[in-house]
Amino acid sequence: GTDDFSQMTLYRETLRRDARRFELISLPFQDFAGMNASLDLLLEIGPQKIREHLRALHQPVLEWAARRGVRIASPTDERGSGILAVSPPDIERRYRALKPAGVSCSLREGAIRLSPHFYNTTEEMVRVAEVLERSL
Repeated sequence: GTDDFSQMTLYRETLRRDARRFELISLPFQDFAGMNASLDLLLEIGPQKIREHLRALHQPVLEWAARRGVRIASPTDERGSGILAVSPPDIERRYRALKPAGVSCSLREGAIRLSPHFYNTTEEMVRVAEVLERSL
């Protein structure tokens, strides 16, 4: 209940008269600055360029899945997102092989969930496909 940051532990039991009475924490101004910089970068790049990059990132894994007859559990059409979920046989072993290879992924609802974005490279996704192939 104080705006004086030198007395953060001085709690006042009186509520403010305006909407600030519902503010239970100090606002994370450093997070706002980071978010604004991130949004500026994304807007500079543009949604179409990001979408094209994501489609290119998915290709190595999609091609591996097509060769192996592996089910893709996420939409791959225009409505799809950057998330790519694959459901290979022996999914647990393949998932465990990706982690030591430095691949950030999760195991969700019978699929390995990958979520590359603009900061990822095609080479990284080629490595994902290679690890999935080697873990046969």
